[in-house]
This record gives sequence, structure tokens and C-alpha cells, in this order.
Amino acid sequence: QESDGDDDDDTGGDSSGTLEDAPIKDAEIHFDDGSTTTTDSTGQFEIPENYSGSFHSIGGSNVWTNEEVTEEHYGHTDISSNISPVTTTVVKFMDEGETLESAKDETHKLIKAMGMEIEKEDLFDKKSASKYLVDEDPKSVKMFATFNALNNFQKEIINTLDSDAKNQGVEMELNQIRNKAWKKMITVIKTKTIEDIDIDSTA
Repeated sequence: QESDGDDDDDTGGDSSGTLEDAPIKDAEIHFDDGSTTTTDSTGQFEIPENYSGSFHSIGGSNVWTNEEVTEEHYGHTDISSNISPVTTTVVKFMDEGETLESAKDETHKLIKAMGMEIEKEDLFDKKSASKYLVDEDPKSVKMFATFNALNNFQKEIINTLDSDAKNQGVEMELNQIRNKAWKKMITVIKTKTIEDIDIDSTA
């Protein structure tokens, strides 16, 4: 029996997920076991049977605008079967030594500091924002707005770091700048309370 995209199992299993910022089609999804798959025209992808671990996306294009996607997004079955800017942020915190729950808390703290009013449990719901949109559930608006806010925040940091590097006569690869941006963002969020986080000065 095929999954409809909601039948997600956070501990692995035969299920499907959705790659979304907006839904992203024709993206490669790479799993830690070496297997790969591709997102379909709605951004959905199949997770290998009994798979448990991380995965990430490469390429693809926005389902709504056909704009090419250059960002890589990350996920983990312990977080969700879906991949989004939210799951990417959680994975980046985990890469820096945070536990799963702590990484979720820090991600929610960042999102609240951006002025986004969304409950933590909604961020990590098994149901994708795309599915909420199809069901005309207003949660989809908050979720897509959160994805957009995270993307814009990271882009601001990247642009600032790139500009600083060029002013110093240093040429950096985009991936180097992205990695530096993540480390800067995570350091700020981990060391400050919501009230003390200044999004503008961080970027």
C-alpha cells in the first residue's frame, strides 16, 4: 500500500516525505546509506524501507515558480520525514552537538525571535505544510511564512559575510560562506535568550 505523504514514521519505515520551502520538484534526495531518490512534481519522495537516519536534498526547482533551487536542505527521520528550512536548522544545531530536543528548542527560539508566532509542535508535525495547504488549513500560511523567514535570515548573513570577505580581498566559495553563516547563526542563538537576540545585528 502506498503512502499518501502523511503516514510518516519518525523512527524510520516505508514512508514518504515532502521537500518544501515551497514544494521542490526534481530534487535529488541523498540518504546516509548511499541510496538516492528524486522528488516528484509535488515535492514528495520515498524513504527507503526501514530507513532511519539523515538525508539531504540537492537541486530541484520550485513547484510554483519553476525557479531553480540552489540551497541544500537537510532532514532526519528522528525530526520528521519531511525536509524544510526548519528541519535543516535543527540538523545544523545537532551537528554542533545539541540533542534532538535541544536542537528543536533552539530552532523554535530563533523563529520566535524573528517574530513568527507558531507553536513548536506545529513546526515538527508529521504533516507537511503542503498537505496543510491542500486541506486549506491555516497552519500552512504560518509554516510557509516561517520557511521564508529562515531563508531570508540566512541569505542576509551570507550576503554580509560575502561582502565582508570581498572588502578584505578574500574570495570564498559559496559553500564556505554558507557553513560560516550557519556557525555564526547557531552561536548567537545558543548564547542568547529570545529577548536578547537582535536579528538585524546578527545578519
